[in-house]
Amino acid sequence: MTRHIETVSLDLDTLLGDPHDPANRFRAPELLAADERREIVYGAEEMLDGMGFAAELIPVAAGGAFEGFDRLLDRMRPLSRFDVALTVAQVVEPGASAAAVFALGTSEQRRRVAESLSARGRFTTAFGDGSDPAYGNGIRVRSGSGVLDGTVTLVIDADRAREVLVFAEDAAGGVSAHLVDGYRHPGSVVPVCHRTLGLHGCRVGELRFDHCAVGTDDALTPGPDALRIARRVRRLLSVAAALGPVDAALFEVLGFAADRHLYGGRVLDLPHARATLAQAYADLQLAELISRGTAHLLDTAPEIGGTHAAAAAVVVPRLLEDAVRELSVVLGARFYLRTGRYALFGKHFRDLLALSICRGSESSCAADVPEDISTVRVPDGLARYIGRAAYADLSRADPGEPRTTALGRYVIRALPVEVADRYLTTLPAWWPLARHRLLNRSGAPAPREAIEAAFADLLDRARECRAFDLAARSLPRQPVD
Repeated sequence: MTRHIETVSLDLDTLLGDPHDPANRFRAPELLAADERREIVYGAEEMLDGMGFAAELIPVAAGGAFEGFDRLLDRMRPLSRFDVALTVAQVVEPGASAAAVFALGTSEQRRRVAESLSARGRFTTAFGDGSDPAYGNGIRVRSGSGVLDGTVTLVIDADRAREVLVFAEDAAGGVSAHLVDGYRHPGSVVPVCHRTLGLHGCRVGELRFDHCAVGTDDALTPGPDALRIARRVRRLLSVAAALGPVDAALFEVLGFAADRHLYGGRVLDLPHARATLAQAYADLQLAELISRGTAHLLDTAPEIGGTHAAAAAVVVPRLLEDAVRELSVVLGARFYLRTGRYALFGKHFRDLLALSICRGSESSCAADVPEDISTVRVPDGLARYIGRAAYADLSRADPGEPRTTALGRYVIRALPVEVADRYLTTLPAWWPLARHRLLNRSGAPAPREAIEAAFADLLDRARECRAFDLAARSLPRQPVD
């Protein structure tokens, strides 16, 4: 049986409801119709604004509710399970920018951002410094003489952000950061929206700066430090945001496998389907464990956390994207449908792939991790939870293994003891399969007993209407048996 872990959480799951409940105003057909219109379903953002959700991004010292990233991850999961585009617009983008401002900004800048967020103003980030080709193929916003000129090609909420934290290349070739009030610069900040594969409700676009005047009061200094903070927080939040759509997609496929009959029995009883579901579940749990470790490190040791966030932004997307691709095989041709009982799976899959817009390119993430990650010293406290032999497996260096696997070893070895104590005191049923999957991405078959143990745990949660997260929280879902 699943261990139930108490967590502090707003009752967002209840407010957002079961998408398959016909009485829910946020039911699946409404979500899908809004997605086709490239919108977030009507009423969802208004509900969050009305309950003051933006306070979760404002530190307690500034009058908000932000106490740390671990708590923020609790708040994000229900939103991401519902519609990750909502999470990106409400948490990932404003959260990264706000973290930099509240860490480095002047009292006036902090007040300005807190008031803007509290007044339901949108806040986003424009990475125009040229350090990541994902945001502009070398086209850079250049700052000089108090003027910004240039284009950033990928910006979330480009056409409705009240405040934009702009990272620019300064005259000396370094990085500068500027708070730009979009409402104060009509004509000099021009948004252009794109049509993206996923995240339709995020209004992804570009921002063109045409002689946009910025003053010294708008400068966030030092610029390179602001960039590091925004980047590491954005990576954490985009990785954590990816957990929700995979949780929801796994539930959709599990329900399909329980309902669909093939070869005289249920799809759920076929060995391949059971293995695929169990492996996706184990990958999802491991991905959250990595996210929780990263959140704890960003709260307690930000510089180490920055390396951890960069590594997690390489490892976790691979885990989750592979898991959902494998799940799509169980769903078969229904994976492509945009209407019907299982159409939410396709939306969650498309959104998951589009999240790369938020975390940046894999090459830029990997560049912020030491080339030989095995030389990075980490505490060995994890060994007492998983055993010395298992810890030795994680610690050994294999020169021929993919870099993603090496980074996966690192982010688990570096798991803070406080996180292990919370989730691994009694090793969960999914751990043996998750460990095997992490270390054998080339496709070596998993032990059957590990698959069956993880599958039984997954099915227990589905019967009890509990989430596929580390907290195993109750959800407004129909049981699957």
